[in-house]
Amino acid sequence: MAPLKAFAAFAATFPVQLAYSKQVNFNLDLTWQKGAPDGNVREMIFMNDQFPGPELRID
Repeated sequence: MAPLKAFAAFAATFPVQLAYSKQVNFNLDLTWQKGAPDGNVREMIFMNDQFPGPELRID
């Protein structure tokens, strides 16, 4: 019964969430590169050729 109540609460608020939401787009280039943030070189995921990745601000 709890999943049904959770779904009902979500379904009731879904139209409100759509009304107050906006689409935000980011162009991110994810690559595997060698990095050593702690002194040990290893393969890491870089975002736009930097680690840590850029700050993603959402208003």
